[in-house]
Amino acid sequence: MDLTANTTIRHQELGTTSAAIGGAVWIAAPWLPASRPLAVASIDHLFLLMPLVAAPLALTLLARLRDEDGGARSPLLWIARCLQPVAAALLLLSFALPVGTTAGLLTVPWLAMALLVTASGVSHAVRHRHVRSSGASLVAAQVFLSVGAVWLLLWHLGTGPRDFSPVMVSLAALHFHFNGFTAQVLIGATGRRLTRRSAGLQPLHRFVTVAAIAGLPLLAVGKSIPVPVARILGVGAITLALVGLSVTMTAVALATRSALTRSLLLTAAASGAAAVALAGAAGIYLAFPLALGVSLPVGVFGF
Repeated sequence: MDLTANTTIRHQELGTTSAAIGGAVWIAAPWLPASRPLAVASIDHLFLLMPLVAAPLALTLLARLRDEDGGARSPLLWIARCLQPVAAALLLLSFALPVGTTAGLLTVPWLAMALLVTASGVSHAVRHRHVRSSGASLVAAQVFLSVGAVWLLLWHLGTGPRDFSPVMVSLAALHFHFNGFTAQVLIGATGRRLTRRSAGLQPLHRFVTVAAIAGLPLLAVGKSIPVPVARILGVGAITLALVGLSVTMTAVALATRSALTRSLLLTAAASGAAAVALAGAAGIYLAFPLALGVSLPVGVFGF
């Protein structure tokens, strides 16, 4: 028996099992008894899709990509993956409680899990300094996860930077988890799967990598200082990165032999295109709110 292959299968089963159970819990969450009930499709409900479903799948994909680099498996990443279901369950409980100290403390295990992932990613990058652009996306993903976890802690403690409303703090946590972690893992994985027939898309992939990594910090700096130009550049970078990811992911899908895999990848690419439309609307609003005569709540786009 190939022990390495058997171990890889067990690692993948951990993520898929956690995601399957998490998906069922996520669907049922709005109807679970709680002192702070979740509304369907609310910010809280949408965010919970990350720890319950997206995170275990992204961590499984991340571990698989790390295995492709060779070398010993990271014990830190393995511990983080084992901790993830427990941390996600406590996070679900945190969302059922009023904002405050207890709710904040229940997010600490998630922050600990994120810090383990970040430490694993940074140490891997130090050992493999000749990283490809896809590797840069994976390192950024692991760093952004901890940044998002800090925002999540602030959100549930009911605090944040002076000029940030509670909604803006919550959306910052959402951005750094989805755009910062999940999207970066997808970008890295897509770059690894571009075939020779798609070699012409490598420059686009490199642009996507840079734009996606730079977009979130630009957006955050633009709001914190505040610098409107930085916010506009940040929204533009994220928008273009998602457009490029949709294109490269479509190319990978069309080169895939499995019909199921191809269908899932094309669905993911289409979802990215839909997100682009929303991000584009945000960029237009940030650039020309007065000219458009549109009045939207402060922080509706997160920054």
